[in-house]
Amino acid sequence: MSASPIRLVLDTNIVLRGLLNTRSASGKILEAVEKHIITLVLSKPLLAEYRAVLTDKVVVDRFPELTTERVEVALRRFRYFGEYLRATQARFDFARDPRDEKLLELAISREGYGHR
Repeated sequence: MSASPIRLVLDTNIVLRGLLNTRSASGKILEAVEKHIITLVLSKPLLAEYRAVLTDKVVVDRFPELTTERVEVALRRFRYFGEYLRATQARFDFARDPRDEKLLELAISREGYGHR
């Protein structure tokens, strides 16, 4: 019996760097997701953050190779290869950066209500 893949929640910066350079450490993480070595844990708020940041005008102006189409394809692939949690059992208050609460909730969640 093989070991279960590592479950991982990725910060948007890792996703951005991985999409921009597939040979970087971040790119290797995204490759491991597609090879089912790592299970990417996702939620609606996290996917919305990925989309908002990766299609932000400032980001697109700096990295024109990051087209809307490329972002949407990546997000669909994440959803296909990842584990999509519709709700988390955990609630986590992170006063230092409340925007990261959704990441921490996913990371400590043991169960979700749906897959993919």
